[in-house]
Amino acid sequence: MPSIQDTIYPRFKSNLTDKDLEEVYTPQMKEIEWAEAKSGDNIGLIEEKRVSTR
Repeated sequence: MPSIQDTIYPRFKSNLTDKDLEEVYTPQMKEIEWAEAKSGDNIGLIEEKRVSTR
């Protein structure tokens, strides 16, 4: 079985602070507008985008 480093899955810090969550994962207004234009489920789309770009 390949190690996590050999996969495409993102790695998350094991101890996220409130500041990390706010800075990294709080969507910007521009992202919200983009997601609303693309689909009705903007939260899921933004989450997927954030996770895949980290």
